[in-house]
Formats: sequence, structure tokens, C-alpha cells
Amino acid sequence: MSRENKNNWLCQACKNKIPKQDNTDTPVRGEPSHKPHSPPVFSYVTSRNKIRVHGNREQLSDQINQDLKSTSNMTLEADTVNCPSCGLSKTDIRCIVRDELKIIFDDFQGTFLKSLELKNKELIELIEQITLSLNFMEKKYEEVRRDVANKFESLRKLEAENKELIILNMVSELSSRLLQVEQHSRASNVEIHCVPEHTNS
Repeated sequence: MSRENKNNWLCQACKNKIPKQDNTDTPVRGEPSHKPHSPPVFSYVTSRNKIRVHGNREQLSDQINQDLKSTSNMTLEADTVNCPSCGLSKTDIRCIVRDELKIIFDDFQGTFLKSLELKNKELIELIEQITLSLNFMEKKYEEVRRDVANKFESLRKLEAENKELIILNMVSELSSRLLQVEQHSRASNVEIHCVPEHTNS
């Protein structure tokens, strides 16, 4: 950075305060020429040439050290340049920007933590409700399981009693049929009454 640029340097806030100038002296674009297109020449582009070594290594190292010192001095001077209107240097502006960013970050962190805490509370309440409903469902399931077990036990008892009743009915039916068969077999028999019985002696 040259001394003229350092002396004329302004921060962005000061540049915005300067009123805009008239644009009457802006050149009008001319008609395009039919010449072949040539690459644009930029005045603000710096080209660095390689250092040509004409001496030994000691001279080369001395030259490099001098270049490094000059660049470090230029950066230090650029950091200490003050804005003529507000009197702030680059280091002051950096400190102000850092403080502002720190305040913004702290606010963001606080709001983010608060919102995260609220969301965590909502999730905890939802999980508690789910656990309560699961416990209720588990109790109901245990009750239903006990009822089903009792019903199965009573069903087994009824089946056993039913089998006993079926067997008793079959026995009574068979006995009645046996009596009927006996009576039917005696239908052709003759029964004689009032005849004395004599034993052969």
C-alpha cells in the first residue's frame, strides 16, 4: 500500500457519508469496432516477477530478508492507519467487530439454549405420558390374561363334567335297552298259576 493510499484511506462508514458526485463527465460508450478482440488491461492487477539470481546465495537471502521486512513494515503501517473523519484504526475496527460478533453470538446462544430447553421439556412430558399409557395397557393386558386363564380352567371343568354326563346317559340308555330286550325274549313264555309243586322223592 502506497503512502498516498494510506493517507487517503477511509473506512466504509465514512465513505457512505460522502455525498455522491455528478456523473455528467462519464464517457459514452462508442460504437463497437470490428477489430479483433484484445484482452483487457487492468491497472489494479499487480504482476510479480521472479527474482533473478545474479549473485551467490548470501546475496539472495539478504534480498529476501529485506523484502520480508518491507512487507511486514507495510502491514504494520496499514494496521495503524487512522480514518481522518472518525479517527479509528483497523485494529480498533477489528475490536469493535469482534465485540459485536461476540454479543450476537451470546444472544444467539442464549435463545438457542432456551428453545432447546423448552423442546426438551415438551419431549420429557410426552415420554412421561407415553410411559403412563404403556403402564395402563400393561395392567389391562395382565387382567385380560388372568380372565382368559380362568375361563380356560372353567371350560376344562365343564368339558370333564360333560363327559361324565354323557357316560351316565349312555349307561342309563343301555340298561333300559337291556330291560326291553329281556322282556321281549320272555314274550313267548307261558306262566302257570295255582299248580302245586311236587318234588320227586
